[in-house]
Amino acid sequence: MKTLGLLKTAILPLFFVLILFVAGCEKNEDLDSLLVGTWHSTGAEVNITIDDTDYAEYMMNELGYTQQQVDDILETWEEAGPSVLVFRSDGSYTANFTYDDPENGTWKLSSDEKVLTVTTEGDETIIQIYSLTASVLIADMHDDSYEEVNDDVSNEQIIYNSRLNFARVEK
Repeated sequence: MKTLGLLKTAILPLFFVLILFVAGCEKNEDLDSLLVGTWHSTGAEVNITIDDTDYAEYMMNELGYTQQQVDDILETWEEAGPSVLVFRSDGSYTANFTYDDPENGTWKLSSDEKVLTVTTEGDETIIQIYSLTASVLIADMHDDSYEEVNDDVSNEQIIYNSRLNFARVEK
């Protein structure tokens, strides 16, 4: 009976801790391996504000753009993101763009599996993983900057948020 008591109080809990540790280690490797492959863009949602004003409203009211001009710009931005992403198991990646040259760099997934950091020519971009399955990648990007937009000498705050949707092409 004492042997069974020792098993229950000491060895059995250690066994469960060991199982949880091993499962935790495998999970990040599994997610890393889930990200590896070729992903094709299926669309993007872009939300931009300038000095807390919706981009379209700002461009029309402050700069005299028409609704059609603003719609054309937003459509171009939605298409300008990466059209194909290739994540390799060695930690390298390539992003092919519709309107720009390809970008090569490295990638790393955070230990909590929610943040993807891509580095290109020393510049880091932080991407929030919204959803990652064997066939779908949904990622959120955010940028906050100050730039001169309307020739009034002061910089305006530009906040850019996008949700990028991808489907797996091949592993």
